[in-house]
Amino acid sequence: MIDDVDRTDAIFLVACHGREAPRVAGSRSARAVDRGDAGEARRWRAIRSFIQRGIG
Repeated sequence: MIDDVDRTDAIFLVACHGREAPRVAGSRSARAVDRGDAGEARRWRAIRSFIQRGIG
């Protein structure tokens, strides 16, 4: 479940990137994993899932 801030980030991502938004969110998740930031990676995976449900 995502909170209001994450939902706002998801909406902004879709507004900026359109149908590429899930790919962008996935990329941000992968970069967070590379940095060792598991919490941020989990957040971006949730945002990606939210976007995919909305525009999929």
